[in-house]
Amino acid sequence: MTLRHEIDHAHRLVIVCGPGSSATAEAQDSARRLMADLTLSPDFGLLILVDRAAVPPSALEIEHMAQLFQQLHTRLRGPIAIVTTAVGHGTPAALLAVLSATNDAPVATFLSEHAARQWLNEQRARRTPT
Repeated sequence: MTLRHEIDHAHRLVIVCGPGSSATAEAQDSARRLMADLTLSPDFGLLILVDRAAVPPSALEIEHMAQLFQQLHTRLRGPIAIVTTAVGHGTPAALLAVLSATNDAPVATFLSEHAARQWLNEQRARRTPT
């Protein structure tokens, strides 16, 4: 099943959510669609809501998704927040964040959407010139 993209122009954010079965195939499709979406400004960030029912990704899938994040950062340079609420998803998400983050494009994991949105707002405030 395809991951959904909800565009929040007011917060310059793409929310990625939906039921997941094959992490790699769905991540590839999602990244391809985001790269092709010319309505998104390069400073948009991502809020990824990991489905509780999704199977945790394998080490190879984590590595592949990190490469997709790095490719995606050539088009969308905002921060990425990954929200995981199910047991077994935290460690893979943390590994993905470590493998994907750069000084210009931070990636962080959270246990709640509220905390993730707060962090994204803080990141945006740091990047906005005064």
